[in-house]
Amino acid sequence: MFRQKGFTLLEVMISALLIMVGLGALGVTVVAGKRFLRQAEYRSQAMSLASSKIEEYSARAYGVLNDTVVPITQEGSYNWTARVVTQNATNTKTIPYKNITVVVSYPEEDGSGGLDTKHIRLTNIVPYPKVHSKYKLTTDTTAFVPSSDPMDPDDYAVVGNTDKLSIDINYEVQKDILVMYTIAVNVNDGPLVNLTSLDTIYSTCFLDGAQVGNLTARTPIITQPTFSHMVKIDDVSSGPHPIDIRWLKDTEAGTISLREAALSIIATESD
Repeated sequence: MFRQKGFTLLEVMISALLIMVGLGALGVTVVAGKRFLRQAEYRSQAMSLASSKIEEYSARAYGVLNDTVVPITQEGSYNWTARVVTQNATNTKTIPYKNITVVVSYPEEDGSGGLDTKHIRLTNIVPYPKVHSKYKLTTDTTAFVPSSDPMDPDDYAVVGNTDKLSIDINYEVQKDILVMYTIAVNVNDGPLVNLTSLDTIYSTCFLDGAQVGNLTARTPIITQPTFSHMVKIDDVSSGPHPIDIRWLKDTEAGTISLREAALSIIATESD
């Protein structure tokens, strides 16, 4: 004769309790997992926003990246602010750079139903350029070469009349300046035979109104109606400086006018 076995009430209650505990733990795990996923999503979006802003500011050239503090700006659930400040890195000499800081704030659940504010901070720098360049072109045909004494620097006139062959520089560190210029002229009246092979145009570079190193280029007018020269100026101090090209001729023959002139400078950090 066989006895039929079954579950006792106690066993059923214990099993139900175990199932409830398991389901509860599973529910907590699911809820926590969802919270962690939301946190990861918030952090990812905040990082994406911070990265886009730091790239936006870092892409700007040093000369147009002004010191500024951007007020708190809201984009969706996120607030961001940016700060740009000029600082100096001192090694053998002081070199400025732009320090960029972007901070993005976002909400994050704290696990008890409340919200915490979290922050992502990114920084980057934009260094002061080691090399600068400038270019000036003039086609001021109203400019005529003056006749005077080439030995007297005060007699030289800036090339150009209303549009002068001049460049203003203003660097934050000491620079070596390479100056290159090309000038083309026209002989406007009088037969060319009035000029001799000895008739010459003198040209020279001035910095801050003073001739650079007493360097003067001599160009025969007949054989070289277009001429180019180059001058290097070492250890130009920081701050504003005008650079201009001046000229004169040592003859009264002919009326010689400007056809076109170009001035280029390349500035590099001094050693």
